[in-house]
Amino acid sequence: MPIDATRNYDWRRKLRIFNRRRGFTLIELVISSVILLLMLFGCYEALVLARKYHQKLSDSSQIQQETMSVLSRLERNLACASAESLEVSPDHGAMRFISARGDNEFFDLDPTSGTPLWHRWVGFYLDGTSLIWKEATIAPSTSLPGFFPSIDDIKLDTTARKVELSKQVESVYFEDGATTITIKLVTRSAAPKSNGLTVLTHVHLSQ
Repeated sequence: MPIDATRNYDWRRKLRIFNRRRGFTLIELVISSVILLLMLFGCYEALVLARKYHQKLSDSSQIQQETMSVLSRLERNLACASAESLEVSPDHGAMRFISARGDNEFFDLDPTSGTPLWHRWVGFYLDGTSLIWKEATIAPSTSLPGFFPSIDDIKLDTTARKVELSKQVESVYFEDGATTITIKLVTRSAAPKSNGLTVLTHVHLSQ
């Protein structure tokens, strides 16, 4: 056989062998598709879990910051309170007192006698899930006023300065211990599956 004919024969034989090679069967395609879908589903589940964890972590951080902010405001106000004027409601959900906190936000003393100079009455109470802070100034004096509003009057007073400390308070508990007041604060996240935080603290009344 001539050399050229041999080359042509080899080329045709290789072509026939190549054509006889089969592709993927239907079963192989189905199996590979199922494996791919399982891998995609696993990636999706991991992404959903990571997102839920991040949201829960964010909610926990937010409610902790909210709780610490509320406690800080309560403690700063009570640091300027008169223990003699402090009154806690029968249900322990509200309190009011006379404060020596001046306009500069610090405890104020009379320069002559060195005794506290009382500037305002202050009240805290829970309205639904909102912790309300109300206050109004009085004539500065080294002696406590003969009359100041009750807790019920403070709740109804529309002329007093009103601050909404938080909208995420589930419950608040005040207990008067003469020179110490105990505060139990329960906060709750606004998330559908909410995170909660309960904090118990004791504040010493210096006056």
